[in-house]
Amino acid sequence: MLNFLVPDVFANSEQFDEWFNLDIDDDAEKNRLISQLHKILRPFMLRRLKKEVEKSLLPKHETILYTGMSAMQKKLYRDILMRDIDSIQGTSGSRTAILNIVMQLRKCSGHPYLFPGAEDRTLPPLGEHLVENCGKMVLLDKLLIRLKERGSRVLLFTQMTRILDIMEDYLVMRRFKYCRIDGNTTYDVRENYIDAYNAPNSEKFIFLLSTRAGGLGINLQTADIVILYDSDWNPQVSRVSLCVCVCVCVCVCVWSIQGLLLRGNPLTGN
Repeated sequence: MLNFLVPDVFANSEQFDEWFNLDIDDDAEKNRLISQLHKILRPFMLRRLKKEVEKSLLPKHETILYTGMSAMQKKLYRDILMRDIDSIQGTSGSRTAILNIVMQLRKCSGHPYLFPGAEDRTLPPLGEHLVENCGKMVLLDKLLIRLKERGSRVLLFTQMTRILDIMEDYLVMRRFKYCRIDGNTTYDVRENYIDAYNAPNSEKFIFLLSTRAGGLGINLQTADIVILYDSDWNPQVSRVSLCVCVCVCVCVCVWSIQGLLLRGNPLTGN
């Protein structure tokens, strides 16, 4: 980019690498080089907010929806905490062990069926237990039924593709028309799904997306509701879905790791 903007100064990449070699052990020197790069790039960077560029867009409303856990989730959550109580209290365990515990707690908050053996295989695969055994799904079920009745179009984001698998089973059970995009979706299939969702009088009610796949040039301007099923550590990932829709709903289990994560997420303003 700098070669295009100021070719007289940055004639080739070899020269740039020589001037700004960050493969050094001196942290102070590395920070100085990064700061110098920022100064060089700043005159060429322009940041504008959506409200400054397109004043006709409706204001965005963000709502945090709190819900409790199911009995199954509470038991799993307690078992995870008690199994690794020494690591949590700091008497043993590494940072990696703590992060693994956090991930397990987030999975429990998302849906207990993410754990092997949690689902009762004697029950119908598309039965009400998909909803009843997860507090968030109970909330989501009520919300989607109401949104469907009033004619809204929905985007639902989640980080875990396995949760998308469970969502698909739920949508089939409720007979809601949907599309799905995740990291494994090919470009052609993705474009076909987007066109099908944005088509006039489309029957597609909800679009399922993984948070990371959802930011790759996707335009779903016909939706008016975004549901964040779980929040990302990086708030910028969550912001991907907040470009055009009018209402954003964030699903959170009370007294869970997700509640703690949300309080540290600038998306909520906390």
